[in-house]
Amino acid sequence: MRNLKFVLSALAILLAGALAAGMAARAVAAPRAGETVSAGAVSVPSVLGQTADEVLFYPWSRYDGQSLVPLEGATLDGIEAGVVNAPSGAGDDLTASIATLDALEADFDLGLLLKDLTWNQSDLKTADMVFLKDFPATLDDGTPVFLRYALSFSGPQSVSWVMTPRDAAEPSEERRQAALDKVKDDLAGLLWAVLRPDRNFTNDMYAFLRNFDQYFIALKQDKLHERLEFIFIQACDRINYSYFQETVPAEAAGDEAGLPLEAELPSEPPPAEELLDRADGGSGQLQLISTQDQIVALFTSDIGIMLGLYYDIQLERYSGLGISE
Repeated sequence: MRNLKFVLSALAILLAGALAAGMAARAVAAPRAGETVSAGAVSVPSVLGQTADEVLFYPWSRYDGQSLVPLEGATLDGIEAGVVNAPSGAGDDLTASIATLDALEADFDLGLLLKDLTWNQSDLKTADMVFLKDFPATLDDGTPVFLRYALSFSGPQSVSWVMTPRDAAEPSEERRQAALDKVKDDLAGLLWAVLRPDRNFTNDMYAFLRNFDQYFIALKQDKLHERLEFIFIQACDRINYSYFQETVPAEAAGDEAGLPLEAELPSEPPPAEELLDRADGGSGQLQLISTQDQIVALFTSDIGIMLGLYYDIQLERYSGLGISE
């Protein structure tokens, strides 16, 4: 169970720096099975592999309508000391989520970045939404990129980190399909590693999540483990149950229903498309959305947690993460 424990712990820690207990809101991109819903100002089809213009996490849908001001006192020490007008107890969340921009593995000037943060004051004159838009950074190979970051303390409580190329070019259909295939394969591999934890497993998606995990561990953000269990455990339960239904006839399930569902799994992983279909089970809780520039793996749990993993087609790398509840 080593890989299962790590994956769930790693993903759970991702939530800790940005979400507090008792959140009941949802992401603006929240899908509903069989219908089209709003992702900010655009529509996200709730069908595996379909397309949308962009997948946005709250509060980006509110950005254009806000009167934003610089986040005065925005140094990591100042945030931790409560100098910034953030809600009570939110300093650690803001510090962790800003520091985790490093997990995108782009070089940037932290001092200038903090000065570029803007915020919207709530009625209580505290930071309600924090934004960083199109901040310049550079990858190790010299590729210029923009960083975007948004954090909401209320409404839908959420955080997102996204990296995009500064010199954007429309990818060819061949590159878009190759990117979609890669994300499918990586996600299927990660799910199968959770189901078969005896595997010595790694891939680019796993490494990307682990990088985020390491930054949160360093900041001692280790809460909310049980919330991420809903995201991966529910997907794996659907996979297990789909095999269980096929191998145990309904009329004979009485005496065998207590068997561990893992016993019904095949010894070798099925094709990625089949595994992802089983993980979704027609529920709309796992989607792969192909936008003009990105492939987004979108998870939704029964208790309203949403996680989005971004893969940039032009950069050919995982490029962002969004979490909302």
